[in-house]
Amino acid sequence: MLLKKLIEARKASGFTQATLCEKISMEQTTYSRKENGRSPMTEAEWIRIAKALSVKVDDIKEIVQVDSSINDNYTAVNNPKEVEQVSILKSSYDTMIKYIAKLEEQNATLKAQIASDKK
Repeated sequence: MLLKKLIEARKASGFTQATLCEKISMEQTTYSRKENGRSPMTEAEWIRIAKALSVKVDDIKEIVQVDSSINDNYTAVNNPKEVEQVSILKSSYDTMIKYIAKLEEQNATLKAQIASDKK
């Protein structure tokens, strides 16, 4: 889903994606994904972009459901409470979940050993 208010404001300010990206220190490919709704925008990014375009954040900000079906290698969720989020490779996410489960298992084993040593 395109961020129409942002695109209109960018074009009205006379910026291409590339020239805006220079001002906000962001890769053009990253910005393109965000502007096209394929990657979530953080609050800090909204603020930097609004400042570069000399507009208020509310004038350009749109909350959209990030379409993760566009790229199944990434995880992304809607952000209704405006909590900063990061998109990561799904394979990395899956590895972290497995690692956390293993750590929880080891933690339970160690707690059992400590309990038996105290007896």
